[in-house]
Amino acid sequence: MWVRRRCAASAKRVAGRDCTDRVLASGPATMDAAGAMLMRIIPAIAADLPAVGRLADEIWREYYPGIVPLAQIDYMLERGYSVEALGKFIRDEGAGLALLMAGDSPVGFAAWHRFGEPATTKLDKLYLHASVRGRGAGRMLIEHVEREARRDGSRKLTLRVNKDNAKSIAAYRACGLAVVRHDAVDIGSGFVMDDFIMEKTL
Repeated sequence: MWVRRRCAASAKRVAGRDCTDRVLASGPATMDAAGAMLMRIIPAIAADLPAVGRLADEIWREYYPGIVPLAQIDYMLERGYSVEALGKFIRDEGAGLALLMAGDSPVGFAAWHRFGEPATTKLDKLYLHASVRGRGAGRMLIEHVEREARRDGSRKLTLRVNKDNAKSIAAYRACGLAVVRHDAVDIGSGFVMDDFIMEKTL
């Protein structure tokens, strides 16, 4: 659990977001009295980044064994989820980091940025706590990223997904993305990202 007492002075200001005296506790999603899941999306700020890293660590270690070697999980978490690595998504133009909240608990997130191709946004990260998978949470985040990408002038959304990650590939296809090619990339230390590239016209 962490308590945010004030926004960092350097954090990106987001209109309408109260960022003082708010307590966020990681954990499973909450339900209303009828059993419906209560979820909303908020923009991340600098003070959120350590918790995003912790949530990523939990999700990766629960979901990816059997798809990605354990040593590569350690390497990719260290490489991609430090405060420094996540910070670019809240600093850079055309980028963003959104938290999926269930009550006061972060249960997922998505990160995106402008890609090298013209008018293209890359969905760089999308991860969900086990408690919200299969409940429309992924679609919520993807549709949020699509809206932000269109607002930035993008006409195409692209992403990488491990070629053995069948559940995520099916979920992306259900949201209108299609596999366009296979791409294996050496990411250092003897590890390779063996992925499909998926795209969608916005």
